Amino acid sequence: LDLPDWAASQLLLEYWGIDTKPVYPVLRPPAESFEEIDPWIRTHLGESGERFFLVALGNGAAAKQLSVITVASFLATLEQQTGIRAVLVGHDAEEARLEAICRAATKAGGTPLVWIGRQRRLTDLAGLATRAQFYLGLDTGALHVAAAVGKPVVGVFGGGTWPRFLPAAVRSRTVVIPMACFGCGWNCQFDDFRCVADISAEGVVKAGNDLLSGDEPAHALVQLTSERCTGAAPRECLTITGNQLTATREALRTGIRSAERVTSLEAEVARRLKE
Repeated sequence: LDLPDWAASQLLLEYWGIDTKPVYPVLRPPAESFEEIDPWIRTHLGESGERFFLVALGNGAAAKQLSVITVASFLATLEQQTGIRAVLVGHDAEEARLEAICRAATKAGGTPLVWIGRQRRLTDLAGLATRAQFYLGLDTGALHVAAAVGKPVVGVFGGGTWPRFLPAAVRSRTVVIPMACFGCGWNCQFDDFRCVADISAEGVVKAGNDLLSGDEPAHALVQLTSERCTGAAPRECLTITGNQLTATREALRTGIRSAERVTSLEAEVARRLKE
């Protein structure tokens, strides 16, 4: 199915006759998460807690890297247009690259900050995300953490696992360059993962401004184009808006066949347990 995991699960429940509505994950950081986060915010963003947005760029995997210049450009432009500063988050292995992005963004007129998390302290990231205005970045774990604490998100996606990991968020914009080779599992037929490499700063800025506008729909794709990707056709995918999932008949038939297979396996397991 061309569906995010969470939406496919819901479709399966509906087939089984379980009355359900989309339920988004909810994460509530414990109070101690803010004992370190809030002092950091006051130190770097002032006592009043200047507004900021959270940015995560992944763990350095070559398939998911935007160029330093691209990231620096959209960070500086968004700050200039909205007055909201960027806080780049990562772990110590990413620190050098994040600092390089900050230097480039500063030259472009921005004032971004870097926050380096500690191992096994995911709640700290959740606390920082709770204080942020919104999330913008690649399809990392931080994207889903921000969505789970109730923040609007802009996710920048490539095609390797599209659309399996689209976020379950109350409001989102998804930036993507559709290509016919989506679903490749990151076994790229090109040499530079152009579905990510060709994402433009202008496209990301457009998605950020659209997210903050409050305009409907709550969820939307921001489909970009690239000269190097000319002629690449997107896979037909599902549009998810609010509490509705609009599926093609073929996708529904595929879901039903999968559900029938699961039901058959369950019956077989039950039969064997009785023997």
